[in-house]
Amino acid sequence: MDVGQTPSPPTLVEAAVSATHCGAGCVLGDIVSEFAVYASGAMILGSMLWASFLWAFVAAWCLGIAFQYFTIVPMLKLSPIEGLKAAVKADTLSIIAFQIGMYGWMLIVHLSSVFVVVFATRSSGLLVDDANRHDL
Repeated sequence: MDVGQTPSPPTLVEAAVSATHCGAGCVLGDIVSEFAVYASGAMILGSMLWASFLWAFVAAWCLGIAFQYFTIVPMLKLSPIEGLKAAVKADTLSIIAFQIGMYGWMLIVHLSSVFVVVFATRSSGLLVDDANRHDL
């Protein structure tokens, strides 16, 4: 591209690569960390869920930055240090947003399943007690 020219819009392939590399790093980090947390039995505050959140974020961030780094450096012909800075700058907020969304959904499912189990246990206990009181 000559000086003064406006850059051309990205092609479909460039847009697809740009949009999917961060998500791929996050998902891969999440999958790997879930198995690692389970295999190690790691817990935070007595719960594997909190350990899972921590290690999934660390793994997703590292892999997301790595995927971004290997996309940015060749495309912009940056030095390794400049490429790392650009990758961190480009992906940190999107990784945080992705992880917050995933954790939010995990908490909703976790808490709703706890609610269902507690409610079902209490309800069935009440029904049994009620049936015994009325000699049913």
